[in-house]
Amino acid sequence: MGGLIINPKNADYGNAQTVSVSVNLSSLVNNRAFAMTPGDADFDGLHSGYPAQYLPSANLAYSGVNYDFPQYRASGNDNLLAQGQILTPPKGRDFSIHMLAAAETAIATGFVNATYVDNTTTSGPILVDPFWDWPYPYGGDIFFPYYLTNSSIDYNRSMIFQIINWLDSSKELVSLQLPNVIAGAANGPGGAAEDTRLHIFAVSMIPTTGSVAQLEVQYARSTQMWMEGTNKTQMFEITINNVGEGWVLANNTVRLSISAPGLTTVVPGIINRLRPGDQAIV
Repeated sequence: MGGLIINPKNADYGNAQTVSVSVNLSSLVNNRAFAMTPGDADFDGLHSGYPAQYLPSANLAYSGVNYDFPQYRASGNDNLLAQGQILTPPKGRDFSIHMLAAAETAIATGFVNATYVDNTTTSGPILVDPFWDWPYPYGGDIFFPYYLTNSSIDYNRSMIFQIINWLDSSKELVSLQLPNVIAGAANGPGGAAEDTRLHIFAVSMIPTTGSVAQLEVQYARSTQMWMEGTNKTQMFEITINNVGEGWVLANNTVRLSISAPGLTTVVPGIINRLRPGDQAIV
């Protein structure tokens, strides 16, 4: 039957350098998603739920971001059903917003609207897949071995997904408005509209910190790719954020190397251009 699986491509082993700040959702939670027994939760209005015995830890690090992940409660709610609520993040400029979320029976779409201190706004689209489906067409980020119905165990996997929105990092963020999702697209041919809702489990921000170009490593990982023409010289992948206010240009000569026991950088990664508030995967 297996257990909890964190997508190994982005599983965090403590090698990230990025500072992330969790947004406290405790006063806004309005839905119960985690269950110890059938019928214990009501994620989808049918008393379905994720198996609580497989929950990740409260201090979850994933893809270089730290999340405050909700835990099982004997009673009470544990996640936020998105209905247009306003989030008030910590004061300051932010590079991006990261959320762990899942939809119900169909693909949920909408927009996260950001308002800044000068009353300007930006709007970012989101697309979130259903919490379970057969035969697992979605690339989930957190996998549970099954889900609980109102009366039994359904041995199809259930999933939670990470979604990311970029923000205007040159301006101080005042508030974020979540979408109000009541319908979405089915995954069948034609994508007919179906009722669905969007659930959010955790929200974290990556703040902007520099007044000039300032680079941070969000995430680094080994890959199963090899440099062409070599005797299996392995490639590594590094996610870099420019959390400052200045551009990285070719004359800045940004080179990336890996330093660890047993590893030697043969060919460095190069960043020739990276604007403020942007990200490069090298």
